[in-house]
Amino acid sequence: EEHRPDSDGWFEAAYMNQFHLSFDWRLLPTHLVYGEHFQLAIHVVPSRCNEQKCSDPNRHIRYEENIPCLQPMQLPEWFTDASIDKNQFMNITLLALDDARFRVEIQLTHGLALPFTDFFARTMTVLGEKPQRAKTDMSALRTLSPLISWEERSVEMPWIFGIRYDEAYSQSTSLPMNLPLRWKAFERGRVLIGMNTTYENTAPTIKDTNVDTEERRDFWSNPYQSEVIAKEQTDL
Repeated sequence: EEHRPDSDGWFEAAYMNQFHLSFDWRLLPTHLVYGEHFQLAIHVVPSRCNEQKCSDPNRHIRYEENIPCLQPMQLPEWFTDASIDKNQFMNITLLALDDARFRVEIQLTHGLALPFTDFFARTMTVLGEKPQRAKTDMSALRTLSPLISWEERSVEMPWIFGIRYDEAYSQSTSLPMNLPLRWKAFERGRVLIGMNTTYENTAPTIKDTNVDTEERRDFWSNPYQSEVIAKEQTDL
């Protein structure tokens, strides 16, 4: 498969591959505030989402569907919280739940940060891992999704350990806290994102806000009017 110009800056993330992103921000000026002067943005394709926009003639709010989604992934609260010192190694983990591509950007959101652009150059390290514990049969192949490979290139078949969790189980016990979300939770990309630190790091651990109990009860419910619409909205 030949090089495509629109793939510059994008990382290919095959199904169940995991990526460790490390950002060395130790040399950043201490007066730069995350969320005010700069921020991290991770975009994922395939994705689709609705975006509110103002109509110039009437100035009313309208919804426009973007494929792929123009909004970045929601980062963990542990990463964005102001109590976490950003002048250190900051680590992000991405787990692809489907064939995808991702792009990482540092966005300067304040003019005072523009002179310090070079401080962000060559500060990111990316390490990729693939499933290895279940089986290592190099002869088994599969094709990549056409959404990330026009020619549906053949790659190694991933073998993983997993469980099957049926709806009947949730009738007798509560849903597991680490059960992946569904539907609109993945409109910006079918990727699980988390933060991690080294054992010696003294940064406090900040947990994400728990999903409301009522929302968890609707885990199995189809939020769309029909199965046809649900398939259209979830097939990116």
